[in-house]
Amino acid sequence: MQLLKWFQVGLLTGTLAVSLGSVGVLSQSVQAQESQVSITSTKSSGFRLLDAKTSEQSVDTRNTMYYFTINLPKDAPPLERITILQVGGRNLIEYNKDRIGTFVNRQRGQQVPLKEIKIDPKSQEVTVVFARPLQPGQIVTVNIGPFENPQTDGNYLFSVKAFPQGDTNGQLVGYARLRFVR
Repeated sequence: MQLLKWFQVGLLTGTLAVSLGSVGVLSQSVQAQESQVSITSTKSSGFRLLDAKTSEQSVDTRNTMYYFTINLPKDAPPLERITILQVGGRNLIEYNKDRIGTFVNRQRGQQVPLKEIKIDPKSQEVTVVFARPLQPGQIVTVNIGPFENPQTDGNYLFSVKAFPQGDTNGQLVGYARLRFVR
């Protein structure tokens, strides 16, 4: 009987040690993932997503506009293009290419000439390519007009990447969340 108790305690201790070891491994894994994410999102350029908003939060609304504002620090390289990709939400939002543009320093009258606007037909990723790379020390806003807001309410998440001149991989500058309501 006492041998059985020792055996049960031994099993419990062994299971607890294995569990704690797994927690330690899991903890190290999560720390490594967090570390990778922070390295990705703070890559040395200093580009940063400042703000994201919509002109209308109601679902199914037409003629709305989404604004994504990015800081280009004085010590950053010239900016060649920006991509915005919806990475979360219950409906995929479709965009009207004729309602996409950019402006600088939060002044809608200071439109930035674009060389190209692309929308991926499957993912609806929007790419804006500047006619001339944007010089550092400015704030740039990309405005995107959807055909209509999503039909389902909730939070919609967007990944925003900046591509300095000559950079083919781009740099994650942040995630934006737009909330739509009934």
